[in-house]
Amino acid sequence: MSEIDESRAPLLDHLIELRRRLLYCIAALVVTFAVAMYFAENIFGFLVHPLLAAGQNKV
Repeated sequence: MSEIDESRAPLLDHLIELRRRLLYCIAALVVTFAVAMYFAENIFGFLVHPLLAAGQNKV
């Protein structure tokens, strides 16, 4: 029975590490999304500039 308990410990360690890394990824996505939303107009202007320069003023 102790062999089963010993094999669960590494699995739990891996799951805890996975949870921690997933939380970091979600936090990074939230921060990136917030920064992108703050600069949304600037980013859109940067992306549309070549189209406007080509004479397509219908945007």
